[in-house]
Amino acid sequence: MPESIYSPAYLRAGLAARSLSMQKKFGQNFLISEAVCDKITDASLSLSSPDAVCLEIGPGVGALSKKLCERFFHVCAIEIDRGMVSWLSETMRGYENFTLIHADALKTDFKEVLKAYADRPLCVCANLPYDITSPLILSLVETDLPFLSMTLMIQKEAANRLSARPGEAAYGSLCAYLAYYGTVKKLFDVKAANFYPEPTIVSTCISIVPHPEKPVVPRSEELFFRVIRAAFSSRRKTMINCLSSAFSIPKSDLAPAFERSGLDPAVRGEALGVTEFARLADALIEQKIAGAQN
Repeated sequence: MPESIYSPAYLRAGLAARSLSMQKKFGQNFLISEAVCDKITDASLSLSSPDAVCLEIGPGVGALSKKLCERFFHVCAIEIDRGMVSWLSETMRGYENFTLIHADALKTDFKEVLKAYADRPLCVCANLPYDITSPLILSLVETDLPFLSMTLMIQKEAANRLSARPGEAAYGSLCAYLAYYGTVKKLFDVKAANFYPEPTIVSTCISIVPHPEKPVVPRSEELFFRVIRAAFSSRRKTMINCLSSAFSIPKSDLAPAFERSGLDPAVRGEALGVTEFARLADALIEQKIAGAQN
């Protein structure tokens, strides 16, 4: 009886037969639990639609890909490792609703990849390489593609950071940025024993569901994002000090904008949500602060 794709023995034998090795630089820790793959796929399906085209990143040898193909209209998978591309092509040969792209996801034009499915709902489901979690999520968000949801397996520590709320220690600029884009929710943890090789950390499956409408409408998105980045440039500094440094503007010139927005100049960025950041950015425009014009 052939080994299951969810078996470490299958992976070891396959690596040896193809003279391949696990690539640490690609963050390769493959899921070896069929139950976990089912759970991730079901979570993704519950937040999207069986008619959707699912974008998968880092499919490895296809443990999750198989489950996604069984539940979604089509799956587009992006894999950077040439050796895994060859192996995955064999694994997924019987799935006509599977498209494999050999590429670096961080350098991929997702709009180009998915343009053939413009009439279909879209979603993302992936066991992400942990080293590129933040830039990859930002890259996906910044495409402005109408994803119904993103269901992502990431490091538990990263999940805590991405889902943090204002006032919490883990809250940062990426949290604020994602709060503007959608709702981030931790779904469930996955122990290291469910991966091969076993990572040294616990993983967490999260969902990111875009807002039907943005929670705020800043007069200038560019300035809004600049204010958020400035707010977390030095966590020990007050908001007015952070803005003064980032914009090279005296604090005395910034004080009226804080008064206009109803914010205490001594407040720190980690205490503010997207509503407050938007008010402050708009106040900078209204005050005609240099470099803050829309």
